[in-house]
Amino acid sequence: MNRKTILVVGGLGAGLAALALARRGGATPGVELEVLFLSVSPSQVEAGQEVVATATVTNRGTAGKGSVIFRVNGQSTARSITLDAGETADVQLVIRPAAAGEYTVQCDGQTALFIATEPPPGEGLVIENVSCPSSVPVGTRYDVAFDVVNQGDAQETYWQVAVASKGDAVDGPYGAVTLNPGQSKHYSFSLTGYSIVSSGLVQFYVDYEELWRQPISFV
Repeated sequence: MNRKTILVVGGLGAGLAALALARRGGATPGVELEVLFLSVSPSQVEAGQEVVATATVTNRGTAGKGSVIFRVNGQSTARSITLDAGETADVQLVIRPAAAGEYTVQCDGQTALFIATEPPPGEGLVIENVSCPSSVPVGTRYDVAFDVVNQGDAQETYWQVAVASKGDAVDGPYGAVTLNPGQSKHYSFSLTGYSIVSSGLVQFYVDYEELWRQPISFV
């Protein structure tokens, strides 16, 4: 049995990719395309990374041209494919999900799934210009401030910052923040000191990754 591979590259910003076959205008009469198998690889990626969906298609009819339809949340894009009678082809679609979530890939009644996760903060993100007291009275409020700085060479996006210490933790607002190289964003929070005399740390997080820690005493 003859076999070839057809690669179609698509940046599917909406995310949900569904692969299907259609017999529509431009198809050769007598062509009967059938999907034998559908797979996606890998099954989990970070948003923006590539997933390859592979549909193994065979022509049960006469030689000619048919159509492969990529459906993304109801939006369709057609790609033509020409197969001899009895010929089989692997049709591959490169998907780049723009957002985190679960994605369903369908092909002529078959289904495969993959998951896109939020990417971690880039290596270029650091915390600088930290303002934090070294000691505070037990149970009183105190202020901390800091900058998230992109020291890398590429644009970086993060979703949330947080500060935590003994007795208290504060999350910043949730939402995408994008910093170009050299850019920074300033944050300030108020926390409550620990309820008993103790020493500890104030920990600073970007997307749940600790990027800075500062010693503190509650006196």
